[in-house]
Amino acid sequence: NSHFTLPKQASQADISVLLTNDEDIQGLNRDYRNKDSATNVLSFALLDTMEEGIQPIVKDAPLMLGDVIVSYDTVLRESKQYQKIPMHHLTHLCIHGVLHLLGYDHIAPTDADIMETLETEVLQKLGISDPYQPIVD
Repeated sequence: NSHFTLPKQASQADISVLLTNDEDIQGLNRDYRNKDSATNVLSFALLDTMEEGIQPIVKDAPLMLGDVIVSYDTVLRESKQYQKIPMHHLTHLCIHGVLHLLGYDHIAPTDADIMETLETEVLQKLGISDPYQPIVD
């Protein structure tokens, strides 16, 4: 896996989170991923890898990890479709985006399992149920 943890030199990290709409996220998805459709979350990492010894630009400042962009239109639509509480779904997508900034991905099934397990563990600590459990009527 290519994921990483913050180096010892960086005791804090900064992440930008932007809530937007389907139209704006579709433009970003088209321009940066060649996918001309809206999506729920995009992540733009500032660092490709976390090399040993990497430090913030300004001494003692937080390390800038990147941006997480979420379409609130999609959050509301998916929440209704999957019977989720919108704030819980938004929280899940933000965690998902942050994990991408830390180098996690879900392309390979084993990597997806790792990422989903981490998401579920973090959400559980926040009192939010497992988002991957099937809907029970």
